[in-house]
Amino acid sequence: MSSGSGQISIKKRKKAQDEKYLQTDSGEDPFKWEDEQAAQRDSSEDAEIHMDTCHEIRRLLAEMRYLRQSGQTPTSQETIDEDKIQVSLLSIILKKLNRLGQNRCRNARDSTTEAKAKVDSLHLQLQNLLYELMHLHKEIDKCLQFRSADEEISLVPVEEFYREAPAEIARPAVTETDGHQQYLARLEWEREQRRRLAETCKEIKTTREKTAADIGLKQEQLDSLLPRLKAILKATQPVQESLGLPLDQLRQQQDTARFLPRPLYILYVQADAYREACDDKLAVAVEGVLEEARSLHEEADAVDDESAESEQEDMPTEKRHRKSKTQKLETKQRKLFACHPLFVTLSIKCRDDSVLHLSFYYYLRLRIVAVKMTLDLDASVGASTVAGSDLLSKASLLAYLFPGDHGSDTPNPSNHYQLSKLRMNDFSSYTGEIGRAYGWAQRLCGLRFLERDHGKPATAMSASHMAETVKALRKRVQARLALQTQMAAFERGTVPVTADISKLFPAKIVSRITTWKSSTYEDFVVIYPPVGQTGSILDGPTKSNCR
Repeated sequence: MSSGSGQISIKKRKKAQDEKYLQTDSGEDPFKWEDEQAAQRDSSEDAEIHMDTCHEIRRLLAEMRYLRQSGQTPTSQETIDEDKIQVSLLSIILKKLNRLGQNRCRNARDSTTEAKAKVDSLHLQLQNLLYELMHLHKEIDKCLQFRSADEEISLVPVEEFYREAPAEIARPAVTETDGHQQYLARLEWEREQRRRLAETCKEIKTTREKTAADIGLKQEQLDSLLPRLKAILKATQPVQESLGLPLDQLRQQQDTARFLPRPLYILYVQADAYREACDDKLAVAVEGVLEEARSLHEEADAVDDESAESEQEDMPTEKRHRKSKTQKLETKQRKLFACHPLFVTLSIKCRDDSVLHLSFYYYLRLRIVAVKMTLDLDASVGASTVAGSDLLSKASLLAYLFPGDHGSDTPNPSNHYQLSKLRMNDFSSYTGEIGRAYGWAQRLCGLRFLERDHGKPATAMSASHMAETVKALRKRVQARLALQTQMAAFERGTVPVTADISKLFPAKIVSRITTWKSSTYEDFVVIYPPVGQTGSILDGPTKSNCR
């Protein structure tokens, strides 16, 4: 009972304090009174009151909850009702404290806005004053830097003035003692000299205009002459063809050759010089897509002039889809085997009117030259034989033209690392696609690959190997054609006997060919072991046995 009576007395005292706190003068405006209270009261004290009030509300609510859970009695019900009233009064106090806090925030915001506006006004005034100050400084600098027009004139030295100026302008008796009069006399002499120079310049301009008119007249005559010359050249084409002088074609070839890469240009120049001097059965031509070569040449010049970066900065950026690693790898592999748009073709005519066409391609990333071969046979050679089907094939016709030069491997050692980096097969796997990189082809193009050399073209090396290589190519084709003719005769069961070797054969037939079949090199070595031990016969796809 004593504890309950103590709580009731605390509640009564709290209620009295709250009633006292909530009392206002009924004659005053409540909004004005709250504004005055917000200005007069201390915010920290209101914060403590707020915390005490919240604590008291929590306590009352906990007490009400306890009384409800302990059971309904008349005394507990009265206590609960009083607690409800007390909580309501405390809520009113919280609302008032909230209004006071809102008023304080509004007043602080208004005062801050007012102070900010005042600071902005002062700052604007300061900027105006600084601008005026800067303008005054500029005007002062202009005044200090003012120079008269005569100060910019470069006058002749005094000694030269007295030596060259006439007496009526120099007036030595006056000017030597008076510096101002001397300066005026020098200005007068400068004006006289400039007047004379202006007259001379006018005469020169008149002469120049007359000369320009004469040049324009002659230029018009030259411009009218150009279509006539083109018409004359066009009219002379039948005459050129009948006389065997393809001047227009030669001119076009030379213009196209300017866009060849350095190695192919060396090949073209040396082969054309050799054709003109030593071998009229050799034909040299530049083929390919000229427009692509011209654009490639222009891009190379742009990179050399370091203008590609500025063009890239000026170009608008476009959204691009990000490529996968596989696509990037495939793109790099394709770029590795990218060749120059132009290539050089050598056509070597043999004695039996068969023509060997060699196309030389330069690969930009590999920095090597590859050769693709076609052979136009004369009708007198006849059809290819079964046993000699490999004699004129692209893979074996030019193989081992020189010792150890089979063309299936790259002469540039760096290519192996390039292929390995891009996860590609050995170079020999791509010879059918890009051609064969023969060593003699590199020498014809002036390329040499040493341990620390990266294929720099050398014109002298190309010239020293041109005659030897052309002769070796023609000799190889003629030998293969002759061998094919003999093997065709063997297949028909006859032995071709020419007049110069007929005395070596008996008058009567003592033997004849019964069978003729092809065999592999491995079978041939089994039948004839000494050949396999000495290695006197080159390894090839097929060999022939005669019985």
